[in-house]
Amino acid sequence: MDGFIFLWVGWMAIIVIYFFEDNLKKRNLWLVFCLAAITGSSINLQLLAFSVNGAIVILTFAACVYVSALQKLSIIYFYFISILLSGLYFFIYYLVYFEPVWLYVPPLYIISASCFLVVCLLVKKLSNRLAVAVAGLIQGEIIFTVFLWQSSHPFSPEYVIGGNALLDILLLSMLFVFCWSKTEAFMEAVKRKWYKRQGHARFPGSRMHI
Repeated sequence: MDGFIFLWVGWMAIIVIYFFEDNLKKRNLWLVFCLAAITGSSINLQLLAFSVNGAIVILTFAACVYVSALQKLSIIYFYFISILLSGLYFFIYYLVYFEPVWLYVPPLYIISASCFLVVCLLVKKLSNRLAVAVAGLIQGEIIFTVFLWQSSHPFSPEYVIGGNALLDILLLSMLFVFCWSKTEAFMEAVKRKWYKRQGHARFPGSRMHI
């Protein structure tokens, strides 16, 4: 069943973007990006001694382009969060591959739920949340792959950077983050409307930019 969540969420995103995105330029850009990622998921590229999934190359490129447009302080904070996520990813997969530990919950759900909590607690803007989740998890995958290779683990020759397992984790994490962010936006809109009806001139509180 590896890769099913990635394909399911990916095609669902395409349908939502096509029917609900009014900006034609943004819609076409997102559709091309989603279709390229889905197509790339079936291709493995050889990079030195490692095999790399094509979808991960596309997602990494998109995350790097997005981060490069942020302010310097935001980039530093962004990198700090990505380190937390990559450390979390590496630790859980280290337990799976190197330690005789029984995980009663699959890594897919442990990492996705943990990523969701970290990103939603420490980052506020939806686009920043999605980008930092992608960057952090892919960074953790790269670190873990190098560690497998250096340790001469039996699975290292067959391991693909950004395989179906990571794609499922990425898309499930992004789905959690997206749904939570939209719920937050809806609740904030309700609060603003309520405060407006109560006659308050300004909605209390402020949101971070990252």
